[in-house]
Amino acid sequence: MKLGIRRLAETYGKTGYHETITIFWLKVVKEFFDHHHAAASLAEIANQLANRYADKTVISDYYSSGVIDSAQAKAEWVEPDLKPLDFSRRGGN
Repeated sequence: MKLGIRRLAETYGKTGYHETITIFWLKVVKEFFDHHHAAASLAEIANQLANRYADKTVISDYYSSGVIDSAQAKAEWVEPDLKPLDFSRRGGN
């Protein structure tokens, strides 16, 4: 995933990679797919995921700007400082 993101960024003349943001969204997607009916098509689940997380600022529910903007969070996975990634408590998934 990391390599693919970096290649895509290079294609658009961008630099930089953020490990914590990448891992956060991978965890969100994995949790979402793990808790949806196998009978639904991949396209249906992907559309539900896109609708549920259309507001990409949801990460700010978990991370303060000081933590997410840190050099450490850019270089390696950092646990959320505002609330844990406990998707089971959110409901509605």
